[in-house]
Amino acid sequence: MIHATLFSSRDDADADSWETQSRAFAREARQVATGVLLGEDAATVEAILMEARHHLACLIPKDRRIVIHADRGGITADFMPD
Repeated sequence: MIHATLFSSRDDADADSWETQSRAFAREARQVATGVLLGEDAATVEAILMEARHHLACLIPKDRRIVIHADRGGITADFMPD
């Protein structure tokens, strides 16, 4: 209902596709709602998890697990031992 009420795509040539704009709107709305309901730290963690699911999950082999450590200085990743 929120999406249908508030989302409006831009039709100009510089705007992304409707799908891209819709995903961005949903992502931002979810982060704002999480921040209001659970606090800014929870919203930050949720945003990181959403990006990891979208961009990283497909890179991990089905039979493996990885651990990621991240800070402003960099990001490291390694396979977890079996």
